[in-house]
Amino acid sequence: MHKHSVFLIIHAVLTYTALSYIYANNLLPLRMENAELLPVNCAEISLSFSHTSGHFNHFEEKDSNRTRTETPALRLNMSLGKQADIHLAFAGLYQEDNNSTGEWGVGDLTVGTKIRLTKQNEQIPELAVLLTTKLPTSDDSRGFGTDRIDFLANLLCSQSLPFGVFYANIGLDILDDPRQGHQAQDDMVRYAAGLRVPLVSKRLYALISSEGLTLGEAVNTRGSARAGFQFLSGTWTWHMGGSIGYTQCSEDWSISTGISRILL
Repeated sequence: MHKHSVFLIIHAVLTYTALSYIYANNLLPLRMENAELLPVNCAEISLSFSHTSGHFNHFEEKDSNRTRTETPALRLNMSLGKQADIHLAFAGLYQEDNNSTGEWGVGDLTVGTKIRLTKQNEQIPELAVLLTTKLPTSDDSRGFGTDRIDFLANLLCSQSLPFGVFYANIGLDILDDPRQGHQAQDDMVRYAAGLRVPLVSKRLYALISSEGLTLGEAVNTRGSARAGFQFLSGTWTWHMGGSIGYTQCSEDWSISTGISRILL
């Protein structure tokens, strides 16, 4: 066999082996973010389905008994080199509430950039900042969103521990108020803390988190406990999980599942 062919085969095997032990960069089914960047020149695409009972949109003052299904939610993360990633997310929606027996629509498109601040070593954790813009692609009149542009800035932290990885997010959500006669915006503090723990031979992981929004208007205060699993197979990851809300305007409960793949 030609030496060049042998080299290509060895390179492919080593690359597959390395990636098969790199867990998914995303933390799905959690909603919080990972401070770690994708490997250079790689991308990650995710396809998810979820069902939520008791969904509230931001600035929604009355409970509309809304159930919402994401069918599906698409997420694309792409490496921009050693120091940054770009994030895109969009979802198709089906929902029922007091005002409708069932409608199809789309959610808001979000575009973000994650920039590394520090790489983890013995003294400091992995730190990154995620800057995100939510674009008004949903229909406010039918209850699919606020039809406003929102800005989000979050500090992300990831720290390896002997039994897994600890994650934390803290930041500011600047939410544009669509209601007439109200203040122009609501500035909310976003928080999240979670763990990812290996269960079976670096293939099966358990994830838990507490996530929410606080220190703003009551109608925008959110809080939920989330838990789920990730199962790895090569460059593929399957996830499933659920949540329970613990504030008045949070969801009652939700379930989700989906797949992700790292693209070379």
